[in-house]
Amino acid sequence: MRELIEQSVNTYVKFIQRFKLKSYPSPKEILKREYDPDTPFEDNFIQLTLQIDGQKINFKNPLEDV
Repeated sequence: MRELIEQSVNTYVKFIQRFKLKSYPSPKEILKREYDPDTPFEDNFIQLTLQIDGQKINFKNPLEDV
């Protein structure tokens, strides 16, 4: 149980640290990037896929990714 909690907390910390920046953009910069086709897409979202397996609904993504 302790190991499960430690892994969960470590994964949560890694997720939050993805968004830690030295400086953050202003609202105008964010709006400009949102509508600028030359600006790369920011990977800020968790995308999970579910699949139906008989009577069960499971994550299609590997458990480590979830």
